[in-house]
Amino acid sequence: MTSPLTVGGLITGVDESIRVDVRQLSSTKPIGTFCCLPAGGERQPWSARVSFTGATGSALTVVASTGGHLQGVEAFAITGLHPAPTN
Repeated sequence: MTSPLTVGGLITGVDESIRVDVRQLSSTKPIGTFCCLPAGGERQPWSARVSFTGATGSALTVVASTGGHLQGVEAFAITGLHPAPTN
């Protein structure tokens, strides 16, 4: 994968706010963040583009989350990806 990355899925809920983070094991903070996409409804499609920099590892994780009503994160999805080699 390369930056920017387009991610998406389906969401069900009322008054949701989707956040996307790109993370790597060697960093304590995300190397890219998209915040926040308002969403809601029944199985409604969503998508967002997130840019990231500083990828040094062989694997990255993309975390899409929503929450804020009862807890900071109430639902999430995690996907592992390989960054494209740098020239």
